Amino acid sequence: MERRKYILISLIFLIFWVGVILFFGTRNPEESSNQSYFVYNVIKSI
Repeated sequence: MERRKYILISLIFLIFWVGVILFFGTRNPEESSNQSYFVYNVIKSI
């Protein structure tokens, strides 16, 4: 039972991550550049 739960959680996370990649991959270059710059500044400030 524990192994099934682990596999289900892993599968849900995988589907979520693929969705995130596809979402950001469909942005136009200008919007993607702005998002990347924002994320870079957030990480740099931490």
